[in-house]
Amino acid sequence: MAFPALMFTGVAPVSANATNTLALWVGVTASGGAYRNRLSISRRVMIPLMVTSVIGGLAGAFLLIKTPAQTFLKVMPWLMLGATLLFAFGKHLTGRIAAGISSDASRGAITGASVFELVVAVYGGYFGGGIGIMNLAMLAAMGMTDIHE
Repeated sequence: MAFPALMFTGVAPVSANATNTLALWVGVTASGGAYRNRLSISRRVMIPLMVTSVIGGLAGAFLLIKTPAQTFLKVMPWLMLGATLLFAFGKHLTGRIAAGISSDASRGAITGASVFELVVAVYGGYFGGGIGIMNLAMLAAMGMTDIHE
């Protein structure tokens, strides 16, 4: 992860986080393009998830800009712990809340998935570290099992 390396070299915490998140975004965009043919989710499901993802990411970035560096440093370990716990207990969550988001999902399931995505996107906009773990846990909890999708 580039974030600790940037901090070790003396880059300010918020700047190191923003740099790391931007680097992650480039990689995610490239891999998304590479696997676009594997995407089997309907527009009815994908569009609300994309909209909430963009809104949440922008909200998280705004929060990051407004957060003092010392507060960010105090919150960061808890964010990582939350992401790690969500990943560790993701299978347990999947068994309880998996709605099987698919093209025939109910409006309520899509709304629930969108709210879940909004929370994850705010996290990702605020702190890019661990966002991959958060996304995998969220998608697994929604019943998506193909990592390439």
